[in-house]
Amino acid sequence: MKNIIKAFLPSFMKNFIFRFYIILLGIIPKYISSQKFWSRNVVDAPNNGFSNIESSLKHLNWRNNQYIDFLKNMPMNKYRSKVVLDFGCGPGNDLINIGILSKPKRIIGVDVSNKAIQLAKKRTSLHNINVDFYKINENQKMFQIPNKSIDVIQSNGVLHHINDLNIVFKEFTRVLKDDGIIKVMVYNKNSIWFHLHVAYEIKVKKALWKTMKTSEIFSKTTDGFDCPVSKCYSTDEFIQMCKENYFEAKLSGISISVFEMTKINLIWEALKSKSLEKESSDFLKKIEYNKKGLPIVNEKIAGINSYFELTKLK
Repeated sequence: MKNIIKAFLPSFMKNFIFRFYIILLGIIPKYISSQKFWSRNVVDAPNNGFSNIESSLKHLNWRNNQYIDFLKNMPMNKYRSKVVLDFGCGPGNDLINIGILSKPKRIIGVDVSNKAIQLAKKRTSLHNINVDFYKINENQKMFQIPNKSIDVIQSNGVLHHINDLNIVFKEFTRVLKDDGIIKVMVYNKNSIWFHLHVAYEIKVKKALWKTMKTSEIFSKTTDGFDCPVSKCYSTDEFIQMCKENYFEAKLSGISISVFEMTKINLIWEALKSKSLEKESSDFLKKIEYNKKGLPIVNEKIAGINSYFELTKLK
């Protein structure tokens, strides 16, 4: 009997708390900007930082492994003797990756959050990795960084949280050397996350936010229900946006999350549903699997993280 209760009550209570929380979200004041949100919410880090290198590395390895082939798609071992800017460094996960895997000439970490920067400072100090940190403001110039002084800009999971990317691209153009490169990850619309987890599991099966567009619901599922900006792009959309901002962008890879892989068993259930939108139904019908057992559509991994390499248009 105890096992039955343990198995039943947590699920029941989770659903109850989940729905109650969603109701509260409609009542409490909303974050008015991404900067306000990220100043109070830090990506997956202990409140007081890591106390030793072992725990820091254990967490880093775990986080790297949450997205299959992450380091293959965003390699950080090729920055030797480069000046590297981590745009939106957060609590320092990729600063540690860069510091361990490469020997850059200089590493700069910028973020809108004082809290994140303090955590990143503590963590990089723990690893004896020298980083120059600057607090920046949304929609403003990075005044501390001179023109054409950066070899590599890396931005992992940041640009999709910014409303006006034109300002960001202008700053990238200013600080990046003419032969410099930009490595970015943005959320991928052509994914299991969008077309199965959001379009079916959240919108149809759980019947949450039924009147909203799937893209609006998506924004609530990635970094917290109250995250004010969280966009996703198709490959062509992001490449075109970069071109309009005088950058040539090439897709360098896509990673699927371990979380998405746990949703695969819902595909047939989703396709059976009469309520699933045609766009998502058509996407799920095209799913095949590669030699590694990962879902692909049109020969591309059907995962949430899409990686691009950008260079200045000549």
